[in-house]
Amino acid sequence: VLSTPVARPTSPPPSLRAMKPAARAALLALLPAAAAVTPLQKVVSMLDSMLAKGKAEKHEEEVEFARFKVWCDTTREQTQKSIDE
Repeated sequence: VLSTPVARPTSPPPSLRAMKPAARAALLALLPAAAAVTPLQKVVSMLDSMLAKGKAEKHEEEVEFARFKVWCDTTREQTQKSIDE
């Protein structure tokens, strides 16, 4: 008896593609092992996680730079005030 092969989706459904990368990665991780993830889906998931990590690191760097800029401005003002006196 020949069985009909089960068609497996090659890409996530449109509703899953419209999600934010972190949420999509979380949902893809929850899928049962029976729904085999293709190598391309793994790459897309890895790129999504890299993007989220990059955005978080960028934000941290912006915050740190803002603190450094405040310190520089304050030090410059104090030094100029000391020189003027």
